[in-house]
Amino acid sequence: MNRFQQPLLTSGTIISRMPAFDEIDLKNAPLLAIISANLLILLTALFQGMGVGFVLWVYWLQSVIIGFFFALKILFTARFANRAKDLMSVMFFAGFFTLHYGMFHLGYSFFLLLFEGPAPINFAEVLQLGSVFFIAHLISFILTFREIKSIEAVGQAFILPYARIIPMHITIILGSMLFILGLGPIPIILFFLFLKTGADIWAHNYEHRLYRKSA
Repeated sequence: MNRFQQPLLTSGTIISRMPAFDEIDLKNAPLLAIISANLLILLTALFQGMGVGFVLWVYWLQSVIIGFFFALKILFTARFANRAKDLMSVMFFAGFFTLHYGMFHLGYSFFLLLFEGPAPINFAEVLQLGSVFFIAHLISFILTFREIKSIEAVGQAFILPYARIIPMHITIILGSMLFILGLGPIPIILFFLFLKTGADIWAHNYEHRLYRKSA
């Protein structure tokens, strides 16, 4: 049979040759979602002329979102609790993290107000861009929370949400110095987003290595 006599593929044949959902490799999808969100914020910041203070508020909100999903991960470990004592430990851990992380960000928000430029921050736009991070981290949570096999693994990852804030610290300190030297906001924003994306990639990979090792 030559190529002109070969039967056309029907829609049923095409569908039957497609991989099943559980055969598709989704291992890198969460990380790609987070990187894509960072790139979207970068492009938006450059083309809309955002100030450094505005960008920091967007990433402050991302940090809050990260904390929200980490608290959910703590609560999901309750399914490994075999005793009431273990369950109480999970509830205490979740409550302690939520209170400590929340108070930390409340204090940090007052500090960010000092970094605000002459124009007031449009918090409605902050929420709009923050929703991009919420979707990205929701995808990451849905695709990876099943990797968590023990309470101890989440405990070892406890410091990672805090570590993602380090680029913000560096940017505020160095950004103030760069402003004094007369540099505009774009180099500072590019520097911050480079640090932040790197921190997100490192924290994501390290966290999920912990979960896989505990399996």
